Amino acid sequence: MNNKSEVTLRKYKNILRVKNYADNTINTYCHYVSVFLKSFSCDAYHISKSKAIDWLQSFDYTSVSQQNQLINAIKLFYKLVIKIEQNDVLVTRPRKEKDFNLITSFEGGM
Repeated sequence: MNNKSEVTLRKYKNILRVKNYADNTINTYCHYVSVFLKSFSCDAYHISKSKAIDWLQSFDYTSVSQQNQLINAIKLFYKLVIKIEQNDVLVTRPRKEKDFNLITSFEGGM
């Protein structure tokens, strides 16, 4: 990550602290934004919307929860730091995973 991106990430972290986000949320969001920024050779202000979308769509998510956290982190980063609303730009959110253990426990009891 280049120096300008590191400064931008610190700015994001400070904004989240001022807005009284929980420490765990700040750490998680900053981690995901750091992973995002490290994927590009330019600073955050020069990452096009299409490149951001492509990156989000190609990321190897381990769960729906992780995907939602990463999308939230990037959207908030663009809104608070880059000053661009990303509502209509980023990938659509996945549907919540079904708890198959819960479903099978109901089926077994009938």
